[in-house]
Amino acid sequence: LDVIGPSVAAKTVSQELEVSGIHVELSLDEYERIRVESGYPAFGSELTEDFNPLEAGLIEHISFNKGCYIGQEVVARLNTYEKVQKKLVKLVWNGTIKGKDLSMEGHTAGVITSALDGVGLGFVRNAYAKFGTILNCGAISVTVTEILAE
Repeated sequence: LDVIGPSVAAKTVSQELEVSGIHVELSLDEYERIRVESGYPAFGSELTEDFNPLEAGLIEHISFNKGCYIGQEVVARLNTYEKVQKKLVKLVWNGTIKGKDLSMEGHTAGVITSALDGVGLGFVRNAYAKFGTILNCGAISVTVTEILAE
């Protein structure tokens, strides 16, 4: 949950939440773990020019009726003709991931975009974006546990 408001009120709001039993101060590592485990994309990781908004599961944030905006025609065409090639997924594994590329039986399957100890987010080609699909990242088996973009 992000709370947006005047910075002068932040301490008061923080104190009121703490009194109510809501812990509000997180380290960056704690925030990142919650973000990844919750399946939220982040700028610089999942939200980059390498992936379109439909692949990232942002369809509810896109207007297909509004006038022209940068990328509108491309995104509308992808949606209309169902040409989205990848989906944002949640992944789990045992061991230490080295690298980001995902494969299955020698074929490129996708890429890990956020990785923590045993859990991450990534984009996987539609053919592999199914619950329980086991992919490879080097010698490590990586399992798709949730499809975050439909």
